[in-house]
Parts: sequence; C-alpha cells; structure tokens
Amino acid sequence: MNTLEQNTARFTLLPVDIQEAIKLFDYDHRLQKVHKKHKLHIDQSVALEALLADIIFGDMKSLELTNNIEKDLRIERSLAAEIALEINSDIILPLREKIKEVQETENTI
Repeated sequence: MNTLEQNTARFTLLPVDIQEAIKLFDYDHRLQKVHKKHKLHIDQSVALEALLADIIFGDMKSLELTNNIEKDLRIERSLAAEIALEINSDIILPLREKIKEVQETENTI
C-alpha cells in the first residue's frame, strides 16, 4: 500500500466532522508555501507532508515535529524549528479552528 492509499484509509477512520473540516481547509496551498519558502527538495517535501499527516491523524504529537523534521528532512535544527513553527501557526492551529467551526455549525443544525 502506498502513502496515498494509507492516508486515504486513515482519513476514512476520522470522525465525519473532522473529515469535513479537512476538506474545507486550504491544506495544500499552505503546505506549498512552506515548501517554496524553504526551497525544499521533492523528497523533503514528501517527508514533511507525511509528518504533517501523522499529526493530523494523531500518530504523532506536535511537540515531536521539530525533531522529526530535522531527522527526516536531514536539515539543521534551527531550520527545522523554523519550519515546525510555520507548520504549527499556519496549518495546525488554523485547521483546529476550522474543525471547531465545523463542529459548532453541526451542533447548531
């Protein structure tokens, strides 16, 4: 099973409201900005996307992100910390807000 198939399978296991929030969230565009800003190579971009998926699917804690970025992307600690901060502030936190928004909307219906 390839990564896309694995993520699709993991996605279907999420609660429906979280699936909806992820679908409505501008995930790809935000991640592309990080890739371009830091001029990541294709293998680094794929590794970063896999790490982010692990956080979203609950297989990794946000606190582990810097260490895993450093290791998986094979970059310096300072750059890994900068990328982790961007991922947290530009993707993870806004996604959490989108999830809350979707859940509140569903609770008012």
